[in-house]
Amino acid sequence: MRFEYHILATTHIDQNRYKLTKEALEKANVQIKEYYIPGINDHDPRNPPIGRIESGRVIELDDGEWGLEVELAIFEEGDEKVPYLNGKKLVPEIENPEKFKVMYDISYDNPEGKELIKKLTLISGEEPSLGIKRGPDPISILIIIFGFVGINIAIGFLRKLGANAADALQKTLDEYFKGKSDNDRLIQWSVTKDVNGNPVEIWIIATNPKKDSIKKFFETGLGNIDDELLEYDIPSNISRVVFKYEKGKLSQMYSVRADGFPIQLKKK
Repeated sequence: MRFEYHILATTHIDQNRYKLTKEALEKANVQIKEYYIPGINDHDPRNPPIGRIESGRVIELDDGEWGLEVELAIFEEGDEKVPYLNGKKLVPEIENPEKFKVMYDISYDNPEGKELIKKLTLISGEEPSLGIKRGPDPISILIIIFGFVGINIAIGFLRKLGANAADALQKTLDEYFKGKSDNDRLIQWSVTKDVNGNPVEIWIIATNPKKDSIKKFFETGLGNIDDELLEYDIPSNISRVVFKYEKGKLSQMYSVRADGFPIQLKKK
């Protein structure tokens, strides 16, 4: 591994007129001390991690503002065996809402986006979160977090939401995305599933979703996730499996070990 130092975020007002507080930076640094945070190019969850954040500190900048400086370990060829430091592992999905929780980026800071977040909040009953991603990134991300659903994803999903909330969620997303043509507008579904006695975070990512694809995901995609996972040999040190959902089909994009290293799971 090679190491680089970067300012991950600051309290400066960004081009979207958003300003992080020093307390927000300190809260993020607490998580960095406890867990590995994957380093992903362009904040795009479709990209496997290029490294992991090893450590961080909140520092005062020359102009009196504050910044979160991080030490990023970049994976290199031959790094398949990377060390765990002080027992740290990949940051888990700590959210476990009663129904679901919404996380969104700054691209939804407009009247139409705000109305969508408002509608989703009414369905979920959970306060939404604005993600750490800032600036002119070329993608727009909406994350729907379901949390722990047990052994069977489809059954756990319906048990958490209930038929009425599931139907309302689908129709709300259908209405919002039906007229969108952005090539880099993503929905990321996040669930945590028990796999051989270990909690594994499952991401399902749809790019530029249309009305029919969202409906099909609710009708058949959720049920297919468990079947798809059964086709793979999943070691006990796997923390995350990331799937692409496209044209009604699931395919593995990459998986991540507890030490933050990306791999491709092999089929049985």
